[in-house]
Amino acid sequence: MKQQKILIVDDEANIRDLMNEALCDEYDISTAENGAAALEQIKSGGFDLVLCDLDMPVMNGFQFLDAMKKTAPHIPVIVLSAYAMSEPALKAIKKGAIDFLDKPIHLDFLSMAIKKGLKRRMLDKKKQKVLQYLIQELHFTIPNKNDYFPAVIDKVIHAVQEVAASDTQLIELQYVLIEALNNAYQHGNNADPNKHIVIDVIISNDAVSVTVRDSGNGFDTQQFLTQIDKDIHSVQGRGILLMKLNSDEITYNAAGNEVTLRKHIIIHE
Repeated sequence: MKQQKILIVDDEANIRDLMNEALCDEYDISTAENGAAALEQIKSGGFDLVLCDLDMPVMNGFQFLDAMKKTAPHIPVIVLSAYAMSEPALKAIKKGAIDFLDKPIHLDFLSMAIKKGLKRRMLDKKKQKVLQYLIQELHFTIPNKNDYFPAVIDKVIHAVQEVAASDTQLIELQYVLIEALNNAYQHGNNADPNKHIVIDVIISNDAVSVTVRDSGNGFDTQQFLTQIDKDIHSVQGRGILLMKLNSDEITYNAAGNEVTLRKHIIIHE
């Protein structure tokens, strides 16, 4: 049976050696002396858990946790700190660490924390296998009032967050939603509170499709799309420009009062 892979990150060689000796019979252990060196190893893939000191040169534990959110958010990180239950340890938890252990390391506590972290990793892997077959649909029909927008956007982003591996993808999707809703509210429905906006969202394992339809008469969308293709700096339709730049596909219905935007996503490992 293949051993689970653990990366030990600590600038003190004696700490790395101690944990390596205690864990090597049960796990496949690798070590790194700082966060930067650890990230290089993590890029090669395959790790199931990271044990990381907070106080290190080159890249400390907090910087490492920030980098992990972008590089490998699916890998659980347990931080090691000489200041247990202190502000630094709690700060690490807020930054994404799943647990913290105080130094000097108590091997029984270390073993329990690792088993807990690996169980979480195993459950996440099973969850990701299920997400490969995910098709989730969200439907909203809301009054033409922009104070409803934050709740709609939050609901969509939260649903996509379950599968999307990149914070950048979520930010770009948020831009798309904001601009599409604002366009429908202001230009399509002319800020008329008696009209409505319909939003349909389909989330699959490789893309998010968002359709926003207003109650207005529509407009000549081809004029704007052609202008964007010719010169993005001269376009007057700011909302359409931002939607096009932050999505992979943009299409309108014939009437021009419904836009469908498609955003490809990379799912978690």
